[in-house]
Amino acid sequence: SGGYGLGSYCAGEVTTTTTTSSSSSSGISSITVVHTYNPTTTATISNLKAGETGTFTFDGDKSLIISIALAANNDMSNVKLDVKDITKDQISSLVTTKLEANKIYKYYQIQPVTFTNSNIKGEAVVKFDVERAWLSNNNVNQNDIVLYKFTDKWEPLTTVVIGDNTNRVHYSASTPGFSYFAIGTKIIAQVAAPSTETTPVTTTTETTSSAEKSQA
Repeated sequence: SGGYGLGSYCAGEVTTTTTTSSSSSSGISSITVVHTYNPTTTATISNLKAGETGTFTFDGDKSLIISIALAANNDMSNVKLDVKDITKDQISSLVTTKLEANKIYKYYQIQPVTFTNSNIKGEAVVKFDVERAWLSNNNVNQNDIVLYKFTDKWEPLTTVVIGDNTNRVHYSASTPGFSYFAIGTKIIAQVAAPSTETTPVTTTTETTSSAEKSQA
């Protein structure tokens, strides 16, 4: 047995940047307002007993994080979890290390609201989607997608394909707690090229003097 929480969506934080320009001849000024949105989906489970597994589900039309399942380490109530979209520009100011994956699809912050990572027993399971159009446009094989978690560096999580449909490929990954996450391609280990240096060959040539020749 366990709990089940259905996600609700909101536009999230809004950052407004105002730029003013003016012309001395006309006296006309213009103001440009730029809105930056961090869409956030929140799911809540009313009660979870110690050892029970709860599944948070999110609106697939609003978030490509589809569901998150976790086991409770202790009794909990009003168990609330946020999934927030993070932009590429924002992530650079939030983490200390750049993710070196060749292609990065999405960044997220998965954040417990009414509990902490210490309340989770074992690993949580994150199910997410990647759009086929993105895979095709970026020439990415569906089996090369990985979910990364940030601690003090980006760590690849065990990620598997669990299904697909016409528009999306479905994945599952296990994570030891929540933080910032990225969906991207596998990082291919750099293999050192074989050395092209050659060992010089020393050639010794024996010579015979004229005196030695006459003695012969």
